[in-house]
Amino acid sequence: MQQKPILPEPGAVLRYADFDGSSDALFLAQLAQQAKPVTIITANALNAQRLLEEIPYFAPSLRTY
Repeated sequence: MQQKPILPEPGAVLRYADFDGSSDALFLAQLAQQAKPVTIITANALNAQRLLEEIPYFAPSLRTY
């Protein structure tokens, strides 16, 4: 059973690591469905592009930029 991601307090900075495959996109999609907007900062442009393509797969109703 999956657990919902815990929402951080407003203004908090959280860092997540050690995701396998597309599990980071799933996690971020679930997080973004609970609270909008969400800002995601990645280590490089390749990871940012991958998330832009994968997040809509898990949450088609979300808009990604």
